[in-house]
Amino acid sequence: MIRRLLALVILLAAGAAGLYYWKATTGRGPGLPHLPNMPHQVSELKTDLRDAGLTTAVRSAFALNKEVSRLDVSVDTDGGTVTLTGAVPDEASRAEAERVAKAVPDVKSVVNRLTIGPSDAATNRSVLERLDDEKLELQVKAALSLNRDTRDLKLDVKAFRGALNLAGTVASPAQKKAVLEVVRATPGVSVVTDAIGVVGHDAPSPHTAP
Repeated sequence: MIRRLLALVILLAAGAAGLYYWKATTGRGPGLPHLPNMPHQVSELKTDLRDAGLTTAVRSAFALNKEVSRLDVSVDTDGGTVTLTGAVPDEASRAEAERVAKAVPDVKSVVNRLTIGPSDAATNRSVLERLDDEKLELQVKAALSLNRDTRDLKLDVKAFRGALNLAGTVASPAQKKAVLEVVRATPGVSVVTDAIGVVGHDAPSPHTAP
């Protein structure tokens, strides 16, 4: 488990760095024109990496707590403030999730938006399943950002228990083909549900393909 969590932290850092590199270079030539913006970009990157690390740390703390690990809690971090969302069975679970998150080093504050109510057993994921899915999403997004034909696309990439769902719009059938080729070549991707639309064509019916 520790190796899996360490690998996820490394992947988050590498993925964030790659995404910021391509964002910084999109639409502009390489070289000196980028230098005036570098301090700002580096500052943003450091903040995002810290937030990504805190998100991973909180999820890891949840995975190592027998009361919280069974819950389906979403964790998001912005500037050191951790926000918890999702449904939990009772007030005790809600309070325990907040307590565990607040105890993680470097967490500045916790916004507890957990609601009390039944969860859908068919869609409920364990913390480790959620970590695996988010790792897969990050891998796919990084792969798309590092390909010249797909790096500027705004696609919705969601994983659920290892199955990947793609949605959004591309400019041409060739661009859609390029997206699917990149995604299917990404390690860990086995099943892909394609709901990508092409400009000027009817919206596709989602279909699943290996």
